[in-house]
Amino acid sequence: MNSLEQLRQFSKVVADTGDFESILAYRPIDATTNPSLIYAAASQEKYRYLSEKAVAKAK
Repeated sequence: MNSLEQLRQFSKVVADTGDFESILAYRPIDATTNPSLIYAAASQEKYRYLSEKAVAKAK
């Protein structure tokens, strides 16, 4: 059993990152909504479509 699995036994693992690959890799049960992290993710070219989709839906 690795350290992450041990932590999961006694606590909740949450994501505090704008890196979606890390979120997928560590399978947290929740994520923060820190605006700077959201901005960091939205600024990445590979996630541009998400920002464009949100703006289009808001119109």
